[in-house]
Amino acid sequence: MFNNSCTLTTANSCFIDTFCFFFFFYLSHFNNIPPEGKITLDEAITFAKDLIERKKTEWGCPGIAIAVSIDGKNTWSEGFGYADLENRVPCTRDTVMRIASISKPITMAAIAKMWENGKIDLDKPVQYYLPSFPEKEVDGEKVTITLHNLLSHMSGIRHYSKAYLNKKNDKNNNNENKKVVESSDNNNNNNHENSEENESDNDKNSNKKEKDEKIDEFYLKRSFKNVEEALTLFRDDPLVHKPGTKFLYTTHGWTLASAVLEKASNIPFPKLMTAVFRELGLHSTCFDRNEPIVYNRARFYRTTKNGQVVNVPYVDNSYKWAGGGFLSTVGDLIKFGNSVGTSSILLILPADSTNPTKNPPKGVVIAGLANLSGLSFIQFALSLAQVFERVQM
Repeated sequence: MFNNSCTLTTANSCFIDTFCFFFFFYLSHFNNIPPEGKITLDEAITFAKDLIERKKTEWGCPGIAIAVSIDGKNTWSEGFGYADLENRVPCTRDTVMRIASISKPITMAAIAKMWENGKIDLDKPVQYYLPSFPEKEVDGEKVTITLHNLLSHMSGIRHYSKAYLNKKNDKNNNNENKKVVESSDNNNNNNHENSEENESDNDKNSNKKEKDEKIDEFYLKRSFKNVEEALTLFRDDPLVHKPGTKFLYTTHGWTLASAVLEKASNIPFPKLMTAVFRELGLHSTCFDRNEPIVYNRARFYRTTKNGQVVNVPYVDNSYKWAGGGFLSTVGDLIKFGNSVGTSSILLILPADSTNPTKNPPKGVVIAGLANLSGLSFIQFALSLAQVFERVQM
């Protein structure tokens, strides 16, 4: 899930993806921080600010927001650069950005509560809740997709690319024409060389087509009125593999999971998740809709091949609310990370062990958001976490 610019990391988990990350780390790459021993919070913040400014310049990133909590206590949060380059709007700790695939664990919180309350079964076929979803076959064998498969990225449902469909067709064509190709190769070496050149060109064209298809679907402009309508993007596509046999990261799988959640709860997914946001105290977290006015919303950018920062294409994220369609702030993500660490809000643990006062989360949680796509945050995040782990509170 390492893609754009958002991270959340806790002692028990690490999720990193487009426009948002959560992180919790252990590294020692920087010589100006002692490899052992405690440091003050002010020293950690000074180092963190220097590292953030250097990485922001290195990446050409317009804006970054960071928040840190230690043992469940919020200790520092700050924004750097610009939320909006054109209008010189500063990026602050309250800047609202896309959190992309961090939407998945927040959606998972809703599913976990439904499961805990006995209102959803992870191992039933999705058709139990959603009869309209077509039955699937793999190699002529009927297969079953469960919510468990969807949540673990083992359902066989594709991600953004449809290249596997072309590869299956190419494989069939190659098998049919194998004898002809071999005969041609044996009789004419020049034709063989030309054939290899053509195959190389075809591979390049195929890779470009696959990339273009993924970009087109990633920046989809079509608006879907509900999650069930969004299933039309992939519902009739064949599976990439038999459910439960392989891991294939898929955002579309989470769209199907959200449709199951909607049917099981009998509540529209947006209404259900908005209630979850409020229950978790995520007051700046919302759906990434283009029409509403969202105060403190950042603009989003990408870099060209020449390194120029430009606006990202327009996108309507209604096709992937559950898997990548939420907006949030670093403050909300810190709160969510701590709640996952203690289950004090999610109530997954027994009630007598979930009192946040008695059992505060231990360790460092760092939330970071950036409004530039295509960044790799992991080493940066690990370095920050290592520093704040040494803070003497």
